[in-house]
Amino acid sequence: MANLDLEIFILMVKEELRLHRSFVGAIGSIFFPAIIFVLSLILFISSSVIIKSMGLYQAVLFLNIGAVFYGIFVGFLGKIGEEVMTRRFGQINLLLEVPKLFPISFRKIMAHFFIKDAVFYLFYSIIPFALGALVSSPISELSFSFVALIFLALTISFMLGMSLSFLLSAISMWSSKLMFALILAIFGTISLRFILDDFYLEKIILPIGYWGNGSITYFIIPIILVALFSVSAILLMKEKFEEKSNKYHEEIISSEGKFSFAGDMKTLLAKEWLELKRSGGLGPVIMGFIGPLLGIYFIVSLFEISLGIEIDYNAIFYGGIIGFFGVMTYSWLNNFETNEFLNYQPVAADMIIKAKLILYFLLTGFLSLSYVVGISIIRGEIDLMPLALLVALVNNIYVAGVTARFTGLKTNTMLFDAKVLSKFFVLVTPPLIIIVIASFSIRFDYLISLATLLVTLMALLVLSRFIFGSIPKRWRNERFGI
Repeated sequence: MANLDLEIFILMVKEELRLHRSFVGAIGSIFFPAIIFVLSLILFISSSVIIKSMGLYQAVLFLNIGAVFYGIFVGFLGKIGEEVMTRRFGQINLLLEVPKLFPISFRKIMAHFFIKDAVFYLFYSIIPFALGALVSSPISELSFSFVALIFLALTISFMLGMSLSFLLSAISMWSSKLMFALILAIFGTISLRFILDDFYLEKIILPIGYWGNGSITYFIIPIILVALFSVSAILLMKEKFEEKSNKYHEEIISSEGKFSFAGDMKTLLAKEWLELKRSGGLGPVIMGFIGPLLGIYFIVSLFEISLGIEIDYNAIFYGGIIGFFGVMTYSWLNNFETNEFLNYQPVAADMIIKAKLILYFLLTGFLSLSYVVGISIIRGEIDLMPLALLVALVNNIYVAGVTARFTGLKTNTMLFDAKVLSKFFVLVTPPLIIIVIASFSIRFDYLISLATLLVTLMALLVLSRFIFGSIPKRWRNERFGI
């Protein structure tokens, strides 16, 4: 039995590697860990400056918070398993489907899948990060024991986030309402960090408490929680899944009427809207957009409270990052169907991309407006609101155009391609940096900052027109499929 378990684990690792290579190539599959290594190297070389400005405790705290969120992102495995067991993905067959054919429990397969993902992503991200810290040690003068502690803390924090997310996704298969209630309870508990000055949640769930008093208990508690969450999630896995089927009334004609403003695109736009609504993806798409934006505000607020100072992340800054996080939302829109049947219809890929972009702007426009207006009111920056709204609008248009131009309908995989990610980085990062710098300096040098922002936004609009115009040529002859 032990040999079988080991064989299943090895096969799953090979499957993961093969999928990565098939999507992004051999070079692309190592590009992400290489970037993590380089960023870690730069970060730890400059660690003395960072620690001097914010303190060791705060620096380690934010590294661990980042690891927890990364684990949460990776760990939503229960829903992945359910989708694989209840949906067909073209010609793709995964080892998760083995229980359909052989006398092996789905819980056992999911346990292997969880361990495989944990090991894979540790090697894919946490270990390269630790290696960057280790290589920097001759310059940063960090001891081997300190790097080892950082690695241990990040590994535990990552596993904590991953196991918690795994548990929540397992619960959602039985009751989505219960899952959302638990999420609200978690956020409610976190909010106590803002209300009670002596309530330090990070010392309870994160290894960060070790840097406070050196007690090994702060490593032991989260390890116990990881084991508890993981085992509970596996036990909650269903052994049998009902094939999902729903009946709907004909809505394409009425939906076309709603999108009549889109002219010739109204039929495709109605199709995309109905697929999004009927797949249950509307919630994830909206939360995939607003969730990270609220998360950034939460982290900045936590940072300000922890340091006891106000950091000038004003409304313009928050408007600038809206487009960047819109990439996730556009990616979600490409995540609900393969559209392979359209290969036999008089429809080109660029037409579907155009329909998805229109739907993307319809979904994110009001959310962007509400977010910037809300931030402006909360921070008392009504005077910056018009400029922040302009920044949010233009940057959202630009980043969406860049994303569609380079990834088409395959955003989920092509962003891991080394060439695509490099081009995306070159086009998106410089204007974002300019906007962030100008937002920080606008209170001190208003005219120069205003002129910089307006020139940058004008340049982005010009580039956007060119980028949107190049999408048909790039994608018109591409076939539909994963």
